Amino acid sequence: MTAPQNGHNQTKPGGVSSVTLVFGYAVSGIVWIAGSQVAIDELVSDSPQSLVWDVLPETGFVLITAVVLFFLVRKHHSSLESWQSRLEDQERQLEGIVETVANGVIIVDLDDRILQVNQAFTELFGYAMEEVCGQTTEFLAVAGQPQELQPVYVLQEAKRSGLWSGEVLRRTKDGSSMPVRLSVAPIQNERGEVIAYVGDYQDLRAVEEAREHVEGLGEVIESLSQEMNIDKLGQKAVSAALMVTGADIGGVALRDEDGMVSYRWAVGASPDDIPGLTEPFEVTRGLAGRVFESESPIIVSDYAEVDAPNLGLAKAGVGSGLSCPVMVAGDCVGVLSLGIFERTGAFEDRHVPLAEAIARQIGVALQRQQLLDDVKESEQRFRQLVETVPDIMYLVSYPDFKIRYVSPAVEGLLGFTSEQCIADPKLWWKQMEPSDRQRIEREVFAQLEDRDEYVIEYRLWHADGRQKLWFEDRGHIQRDEDGEPVGVAGVLVDITERKRAEERLEYVAYYDTMTGLPNRTHFLEELQERLDACQEKGECTTAALLYVDVDRFHLVNDILGHEAGDELIVEVAERLRKIFGEDALLARPNADEYLIYVPDIAEAGASESEQSAAAGKRADELLEAMKAPVTLLGQESYVTVSIGISLYPNDADDADTLVKHAHRAMNRSKEMGRSGYCFYAGELAQRQQQLLSLNTRLHRALERKEFLVYYQPIIDLRDGSLIGVEALIRWKSPEKGLVSPGVFIPVAEETGLIVPIGDWVIDEVCRQLREWEDKGMSLYSAINLSARQLWRDDTLDKITDAIERHDLSPDLVEFEITESATMMDPSHISQIMEEMRARGLKISIDDFGTGYSSLERLKHMPVRTLKIDRSFVRGVPKNDRDANIVTTVIQLARNFRMHSLAEGIETIEQWKFLKDLGCPYGQGYYFSKPVPAADIEKMMRAEQKWAIDDEDTPKTVLN
Repeated sequence: MTAPQNGHNQTKPGGVSSVTLVFGYAVSGIVWIAGSQVAIDELVSDSPQSLVWDVLPETGFVLITAVVLFFLVRKHHSSLESWQSRLEDQERQLEGIVETVANGVIIVDLDDRILQVNQAFTELFGYAMEEVCGQTTEFLAVAGQPQELQPVYVLQEAKRSGLWSGEVLRRTKDGSSMPVRLSVAPIQNERGEVIAYVGDYQDLRAVEEAREHVEGLGEVIESLSQEMNIDKLGQKAVSAALMVTGADIGGVALRDEDGMVSYRWAVGASPDDIPGLTEPFEVTRGLAGRVFESESPIIVSDYAEVDAPNLGLAKAGVGSGLSCPVMVAGDCVGVLSLGIFERTGAFEDRHVPLAEAIARQIGVALQRQQLLDDVKESEQRFRQLVETVPDIMYLVSYPDFKIRYVSPAVEGLLGFTSEQCIADPKLWWKQMEPSDRQRIEREVFAQLEDRDEYVIEYRLWHADGRQKLWFEDRGHIQRDEDGEPVGVAGVLVDITERKRAEERLEYVAYYDTMTGLPNRTHFLEELQERLDACQEKGECTTAALLYVDVDRFHLVNDILGHEAGDELIVEVAERLRKIFGEDALLARPNADEYLIYVPDIAEAGASESEQSAAAGKRADELLEAMKAPVTLLGQESYVTVSIGISLYPNDADDADTLVKHAHRAMNRSKEMGRSGYCFYAGELAQRQQQLLSLNTRLHRALERKEFLVYYQPIIDLRDGSLIGVEALIRWKSPEKGLVSPGVFIPVAEETGLIVPIGDWVIDEVCRQLREWEDKGMSLYSAINLSARQLWRDDTLDKITDAIERHDLSPDLVEFEITESATMMDPSHISQIMEEMRARGLKISIDDFGTGYSSLERLKHMPVRTLKIDRSFVRGVPKNDRDANIVTTVIQLARNFRMHSLAEGIETIEQWKFLKDLGCPYGQGYYFSKPVPAADIEKMMRAEQKWAIDDEDTPKTVLN
């Protein structure tokens, strides 16, 4: 690349001043002519040849001066050629350095006219060199980005401040916009005058592409890029290649000046194992020779076919081989070779991009080393390269760390000139964040105790005093000839954005981003810290923990949408802040739940009733505040909450237990009717004792076969015919008589007894269906599957076994799964449901509308029936809200090509309403309550039907 020249005359080696030459010539001529004429007048008398003598002085002068002028011009021309040759050598050296740089480089004059670009620039933007030289950089402008990032403004800013660096968009020849990191720096002549500007374009697309395609290599590549010692890097690179590909042996073979190849770095083998490992071999031999020739990666399954004779890798046991070219500036300078022993395995295509990524990094490192060697030879070249780097490079003395050099990038990042930093040895220390100083001094010398480098992070204040930036400081010890440390060379990288990203991640890990409240993890940590501090001081007062749940939150999401649900979550959080103030510790552990820790709820020495009353008063405040309507998407809505309360230290003295007790109390509050609160102590503790006793009696009931199966008819609402039944378990206790399923089923679910009980129900229903089939009565039966049964690996096998053992068709059995169970692990439940369908089993979703179903997942589930929960059917047709929900579910089932079945039909108006909406099936007390199998058999023998009339009681029609 030819450097731009300025317009001033320059004194060249061996040259002669033009003024001196002219003056000397004039004086010599006058003296010669005058002296010659006097001599002729004295020596020659008048004669016919006087004319000859008259012109002789002038002629002689011309001849003599011509000879002198010939030698002077020849000498000057020789000096000029020598000077021009040296200049061209310097230009070729500079051009050679720039051409090896992977980034695009461009040089413009002071008027923004392009003087020269390197090959990388033309390849990056797609233009030929002759297309861009002479133009202004405005043809690279991309419409739409801020003006301060456009080419003309960037150059103006560089002229103003001396340097410019940032990420911009630039237009390629095909019209696309390319993201690049652009650095602009001035070029000066020997008098310090700025004569041009150099721009460095780094293609950011390659960075993103590398992140996407080499995900697993991020840490490896970062480690290699940070290694400054080429031999250490080579060993690390080969080790990394072995790690990511699973190879047993590997090495990097480099080509020397004689064209021979030898392994410089090898891992997994030694010269003792492979005698020819360190011996040079011809570039045309072996697997490495093939890669040098093709400059492409190659995989071989039998290394013996390509082994170089002097290496003997095949004899050492290498079976499969993988080699990738190591490229520098477009030339293959080496090969990364990996081998897997025959007994281990073989390379696959997926290993190629991993090995190529590391080979590229080795190439980058070799190129970097080559550039560093060139930089050591020329201080000027070093400065020209460094000044385009956006990071701060520095040299300091050791051990006092006095600055000897700092790159111009310091001004762009921190607002100080290089001269200011060098003039004030303590400037760096002054700008450092005070809280970092002691730590940095300790860490630097601690790291240098056992190695020659350090990596530290700290903050520096900008010169304007308004912003504080994070830097990663990487320093490397420089030593003299005796090996004594004399200085440190390092680089400061601006990591402010990375630190901000880490802070955002930490915030997400400990806070709910929607409300800004702590999440469950943060809440438990801080609560435990408060409790520990209280216990250490011995000044514990009564505190209350409130566990708050928004009642029927799922309805807001289902009816108004998730946007309205988000608004509700934020509104509840704001009301909690207003009610409990800054002294309370608030959190949002789950979607519609909140935790509130209220310290000092009652004075020391207060009785338990006084403590409960104080906590209840705070709960009443919250319930009262929730009575105010909430505006969601412009509509007023009314929302209630259920609250569970546990007291510290009466109910628990640690955070986890305190939260668990409050959660149980909240569940009890919802069971008691919602929009209220319940304490963990007292009635709840007594109820838990009753549940423990009930669990014991359930075990005995299973052993004594005290369970029964009742059946509730399922009716075709269109003609009133009996088409099936739902199997419902009953417990006939010798002590208590018939026990409600609502009492014992939750206990069975919690203790796991629901699994053996559910297995018994499946077998009993299959037995009953077989009995009816043998009697000529065909019905299908719906059976409830609990969440625990769904998660058992052997449940489907037990179902299939029961059906086959009783010789039933799978069409006669339909399994009901609650909507909430489908949301425990949607992907896993979907797999189970697909397996059920594959076995010919039918599936229905029970209590639809009471869970948190995703319609997107629902439409892909192999479901035949949606059962509309009785809580919605109860209000139709008079309650508009329930009527709208029921209408929506029926239409939803129809759109998804499913059946809808309404539960809890108790009036003829409900039947008529559902029938008119197109709901095909239903069940409820209007038709029949659950009855023993014998009663179902009587109905079937009588071919019982139900008919709609105007009376309030059902009308039975017998065919």
